[in-house]
Amino acid sequence: MPVSRERLHWLVRPALIITNTVAALALIATAALIWLERGWVSPDTSRWWWKAQLATRVFTFLVFAITLVALRGGAVRTLGVVFIGTVVAALLIRGWAHVRAARTMPG
Repeated sequence: MPVSRERLHWLVRPALIITNTVAALALIATAALIWLERGWVSPDTSRWWWKAQLATRVFTFLVFAITLVALRGGAVRTLGVVFIGTVVAALLIRGWAHVRAARTMPG
């Protein structure tokens, strides 16, 4: 039994509207919850926190690097090489700036 285009349009349009509405409500709820909890948590400056944050960033970087460079080809591989070069350059500049700032601080 063939289904007409009008019938498919009639079935799919409400599903798209409902999906978009749910996504919009989820975004609004996320923004509201972030606004509500803004004062609940104070930043943790412990050494453990910085190590965990660094490990998370390195893991994410490795996943993107391996995915873009090793598992893809063509333009995506080029994009991965540019991404890796940019991240490494940014880390080197940031490290250089921290060392330079530490040397120039009085005390």
